[in-house]
Amino acid sequence: MTVFKAIDTSLVCLATNFTSYSPLVNIIHRTLMSSIDMEGIRELCAILPNLAFIFPNVTKPVGQSSRLSPIGEIGARRNRLDYLFHVLVKSLCSTVRLVFALDDMQWADLLSI
Repeated sequence: MTVFKAIDTSLVCLATNFTSYSPLVNIIHRTLMSSIDMEGIRELCAILPNLAFIFPNVTKPVGQSSRLSPIGEIGARRNRLDYLFHVLVKSLCSTVRLVFALDDMQWADLLSI
C-alpha cells in the first residue's frame, strides 16, 4: 500500500465518523486552505479522492491536455506534489499524532522511494 493510499483510506474514517472528527476535519480544511491554492487542493483531491469530502466545492479540472510533459515540467510537477504532500501531512499532524509504518522497504525500487 502506498502512503497516498494509506492516507486516502484513513480519510474514509474521517468521512464516515464526521461528527466525532469534525474538529480535526475543520483544522485540516483551514490549514490546507491557508497554505495552498485551489489548484493544489484539486491536485490533492485527484490523488486522494476521499479528501473531496473535506472540500466538497472543489471541482475537477476541465479540459486537461493529454500531451506529454517536457522533462522540466515533470521535475517541477514532482516538486509540487512533494510540497503538497508535505503541507497535507503537516496539517494532519497539527492536532493528532501521525505514525507511518514502512514495511517491506527492501522491495522498494528507486522510483518508489
